[in-house]
Amino acid sequence: MEDAEEYLYKDFGDIHEGGTNKYAVIEKCEPGVCPMKYKNEDRWYRFVRLHGLDHGFTVILLDGKPEDVDCGIGISMG
Repeated sequence: MEDAEEYLYKDFGDIHEGGTNKYAVIEKCEPGVCPMKYKNEDRWYRFVRLHGLDHGFTVILLDGKPEDVDCGIGISMG
């Protein structure tokens, strides 16, 4: 979890995609399993643009899955 959050907060690999991605989720997956349903223990984050900066943003932890999200595309590390 700590490594995943560090990658997210430091935007390793351009997770934010220059503003294309509005949200990120950190989820625990078992090896060989591709989950298709979000779980209660998933941690959701939202990218928030910093005032006055074109490319600056911060990441905030949300309380559960955003209502406007119904599917996603996974990017994994491990």
